[in-house]
Amino acid sequence: MSSRRRNRPLPPAAPRPAPLPVPPPEPFGGAAWSTGLVAAALAILAATMAVYGRTAGHEFLSLDDPDYVTGNPWVRGGLSRASVAWAITHSYAANWHPLTWLSHMLDVELFGMDPGSPHLVNAALHIASTALLFLALRAMTREPWPSLLVAALFALHPLHVESVAWVSERKDVLSTAFGMGTLLAYAGYARRPGLGRYAAVFVLLALGLLAKSMLVTLPVLLLLLDAWPLRRKEPIARLVLEKLPLLALSLAISVKTVVSQGAAGAVSTTEVFTVPVRILNALSSYLLYLGQTVWPAGLACFYPHPAIVAPESRALLATGLAGAAVLAGVTAAALLGRRRWPYLLVGWLWYLGTLVPVIGLVQVGEQARADRYTYLPLIGIFLALAGALADLGARRPAVRRGVAAGAGIVLAALTGLTWRQVGVWRDSESLWAHALEVTDRNYHAFDHLGTHVASRDLPRATKLFEEASAIKPYDTAILVNLGIAYAHGGRTDEAIAKFEAALVRSPNLAGAHFNLGISLVARGDLEAAATHFRAAIRIRPEDVEPFLALGNLHARRGEWERARGCAEDALRMWPNSVPALYQHGVALANLGDLLAAGRRFTQVVEKEPTHVPAHIDLGRVALLRGDGAGAIAEFRRALELDPSLPRPAGELALLLATHPDPRLRDAAEARRWAEHAAKATGHREPFYLEVLAATCAEAGKYADAVQWQLQALALAPPAQAAGLRERLTLYEGGQPWRRAIGR
Repeated sequence: MSSRRRNRPLPPAAPRPAPLPVPPPEPFGGAAWSTGLVAAALAILAATMAVYGRTAGHEFLSLDDPDYVTGNPWVRGGLSRASVAWAITHSYAANWHPLTWLSHMLDVELFGMDPGSPHLVNAALHIASTALLFLALRAMTREPWPSLLVAALFALHPLHVESVAWVSERKDVLSTAFGMGTLLAYAGYARRPGLGRYAAVFVLLALGLLAKSMLVTLPVLLLLLDAWPLRRKEPIARLVLEKLPLLALSLAISVKTVVSQGAAGAVSTTEVFTVPVRILNALSSYLLYLGQTVWPAGLACFYPHPAIVAPESRALLATGLAGAAVLAGVTAAALLGRRRWPYLLVGWLWYLGTLVPVIGLVQVGEQARADRYTYLPLIGIFLALAGALADLGARRPAVRRGVAAGAGIVLAALTGLTWRQVGVWRDSESLWAHALEVTDRNYHAFDHLGTHVASRDLPRATKLFEEASAIKPYDTAILVNLGIAYAHGGRTDEAIAKFEAALVRSPNLAGAHFNLGISLVARGDLEAAATHFRAAIRIRPEDVEPFLALGNLHARRGEWERARGCAEDALRMWPNSVPALYQHGVALANLGDLLAAGRRFTQVVEKEPTHVPAHIDLGRVALLRGDGAGAIAEFRRALELDPSLPRPAGELALLLATHPDPRLRDAAEARRWAEHAAKATGHREPFYLEVLAATCAEAGKYADAVQWQLQALALAPPAQAAGLRERLTLYEGGQPWRRAIGR
C-alpha cells in the first residue's frame, strides 16, 4: 500500500440554514394585551363584582364573627396604640394573626359596625388576588389566555365562597392577596435577580403569614415554580439556599400558630382522632375536594367528622382507600408525563402541598374538611387544567374554538352556582339551615341554629340543642348551650345539671363555670356563684363577662368597693368595653364619686349613644349635683330611645312636678309621664304611685294626691314610711312638694 496520500474529493457542503428570526424584546409580563384579552378580563371582573357585591346586604354571623368582630372589644374600639399592641402581642380565638386583627380594626375605624362594609372589603381583596394571580402566571408562563382561565376559575368557583362571604375569613383573602403579590414579585426576581426584588418577596410573604399561616408552604411552591414555568437554570443547591430565609420565616410563623392553637385547646388529641383516622380522613379529603371541584354541590359551612358522628361506619375507610388510589395514580401519571406535560405535575403538587397544613394530620377543630381550605390549593388544579386545555388547543387548532366555548360555558355555570352559594351566607339562620339540609347528623349546625333562634323562639332553640346533644352527648359546648336554653326557659335546676355535667368532662371550661354562676345567682346561692365566677376569671382572664358578673354580685350585696374593683379589672383587659365602663360608673356613683361616675357614663354614651341606662344614670348624677336642667335632658333622651321604660318616665315626671325652679316645672307633662309609669308597673310600685301623687299636687288636685300617696304608703316597705307620711301631710294641707335638688 502506497504511503502516498490519496487525494479524495470532499463531499459538497450542506447549505447553511437561514438564521432564525430574533423576536423583539418582550416586556416583563408576557405578550401584549389584546382587545379580546382585555374584554374577557373585564367580563370576569364584572361577574366577580356582581356575585360578591351581594354581600353588602349580608349580616354578621354567629360563626366566629363574635370572636373576630362583633363581640371583640379590641376590634370594636377601632385602631389605637393599645389595640395595635394587643394585635401584635396576643393570641386570641386560637390564632395569632396580627395583620388580620389590624384589618378588622381598620374596618371599624372607617365604617363603624356596619356589616356590609367588611364584606365588601373581603370581596375587594378577592378581586385583588384574582388580578395578582393572573399577572403572576402571565409573567411566569408568557401565556395570557391560560393564565386568565386560572384566574377566572379562582374568582368564580363556589368552593371559594366561604373564604370571601364570611367576615371572619378576612385572614384567608388578606393572606392570599399578599401570597399572590409574592408570586408576582418572585416572577420579577426570577427574571432579574437582585437584593431589592428578593426583599420585596420576603416582605410580601411576611405580610401574608402575619395575616394567616396558610402560606407556610409557599417557599416550597416557589422552588416548584423554578422548574416550571420559570425553567430556571441555576443549580438546585443554589435555588434551595435562596429559599432558606423564606423557609425560616415560614417555620417561625408555623411554630407560633401551633403554640397559639394548642394553648387555646383547639388542637385535638388522639383520643378521638387517632393517627389512622387522621390519615384516612386526609386521603378522603383530598378526594372529596377534587369531587367538589368538579361538581360543587352540597357545600356546607361545617362537615361533621366521621370519627364523631359515625365512628362504627366503614365509609371513612372506603373513601380513604379510594383517595389513596386516586392520589397514587394521578401522582404516578404526572411524574411519568413530567417532560411532556410539566404543568400537570406542578399543578398537582401545588394542590397536594398547599393542603398539607390543613388536611387534618394536625387536627384543629372537629370538622372533617372545610371549603375555605381549598382557597389557595385549588389554583394548582386550575393551573393543570388550563395547561392541558392550552396544550390541546395548540396541538389541534381545529378544537381551539370548542375549548374556548366549553370554558365559557363552565365559567357561566360556576358563576350561577357561586351566586346561589353566596346567598346561603346572608345570615346565620340561612347558613345553618342550609348546612342541615346538605349534611347528616350535623350537631354543629343544630347547635348554632339553636343559638341563632334562641332570642325569638326559645322552644325551637331548646329542641335544636337537644338534637345536637343526642348526636354528641359529651360535647361540652352543646351541654352549655342546652343549659343556657333551660336557664332562659326558667328550668334552673336542669340548667345547673347540664353545666355541672359539662364541668365533669372539662373542669376548666370557663363558659360552664360562668353560666353555672348565673344560674346559681338565680337560685339565690350567691356564695357558690361567686366561686364559679372566680373560676371562670382564673381560667380565661381575657373574658370580660365573669368580671362583670362578679361585680354585679357584689353590687347586689351593696359591696360597692369590690364591685368597683371588678369593673377596674375588666377595664384593664378591655378598656373599650361598654359594659365594664358602665358598671364602673355605677360603682363610683354609689361610692359618692359623682364627678368620676359622670365621666364614665359620658364615655358610655359616646361609644354607644343608644345606651339607655347610661342616659338615665347621667340624669341621676346631674340631679345629685344640682343640675336639674341636665337631668331633665338626659331623662328625655332616654325616653326618646325607649318610651316604654317606667324608670326614666317616673324620674322625669317627679322632677317636672317638684323642682324648686318654676321655669323647669311642667305639670301637664309630669302628669302624662307619671300616669304612663304607674300604668306600666300595674299601679303596684310605690315609687310610681308617689310620683303620681306629686304630679296631682302640682296640678292642684290634692284629693287625688292624697289618694295616690295613701296607696303608695300601703305598698312601701317600713323604711320608706316616714318620708311618705311627711309628704302626705303636705298634700292634706293643700301644699305641693318641692324637692331639694343636689346632695
